[in-house]
Amino acid sequence: MLRESQNFFYNLMARPEVIGQLRKNREKTLKRFFRSAKDREALMRVPLERLQTYRNHISVGFLGAIETAFPVLRSLVSQAEWNGLLNDFYLKRLTRSPIARQVFREFARYLQKYRGPLLKRLPYLKELAEYENLEIRLVYDVDRPAPESPESAEAPESFVRLIPALNPHHALRVYRWPVHRVCRGFSSPRKVKPGRHALLVYRDPESFKIRFLEANPLVAELVGLMTTGKRTIGDVLERLLKKHKPVDPQAFVREGVQTIRFLKDRGVVLGFRSA
Repeated sequence: MLRESQNFFYNLMARPEVIGQLRKNREKTLKRFFRSAKDREALMRVPLERLQTYRNHISVGFLGAIETAFPVLRSLVSQAEWNGLLNDFYLKRLTRSPIARQVFREFARYLQKYRGPLLKRLPYLKELAEYENLEIRLVYDVDRPAPESPESAEAPESFVRLIPALNPHHALRVYRWPVHRVCRGFSSPRKVKPGRHALLVYRDPESFKIRFLEANPLVAELVGLMTTGKRTIGDVLERLLKKHKPVDPQAFVREGVQTIRFLKDRGVVLGFRSA
């Protein structure tokens, strides 16, 4: 009975034609799902409006919220293709959490294993889903206070002795596809070419909007070294000097300092504290 009920309600939620079939011939439709006449009789007494309300709550409220969470992906597929993704996701029992943002993550994970025909037209589908879900995760990150910058931070000799506090609501990703640029006008395989796209995705500390920076190798390495929150700027730059051995060390250090100040202006670095 439990398995039959689950199968019935999953089909009721995910397949629009089931509610129509129930309206036309409820007894015949219920026989497809329930072997027990007693179970079918019980559902025959349930008002069809109640089943319709339950379906609306799930399909429009629960599954419909996924559409708002993946706006770019949704804009690139037809209504039938989108319904197919939701139906497959739902019918495979991949929803485990009652919390909306966790369902979004589950849907993104489902798309990571997708092997269907959409990949031919949207070869970047999996990375795009991960990117859009990443934005949701950063939106819901727990807030943390920003440190106050010491007054001596403006002096160059003092600046390198400070420890930068990195925005905790950030993620550094390297994608094969330029998912941050994909839209309806830039979506075909003729236009979207694979490569290496390093993105620093973060939540703006003032507006709380999700922003991104195309990260060059220096930005990526600086962010990686600053993540611990224990290294001074001088220590970070010294590590990079030993690794890269630039021809002009002073110019390299100046570029590193300028980049850290740039990241501070953009909200990637929240502030500095004394060592």
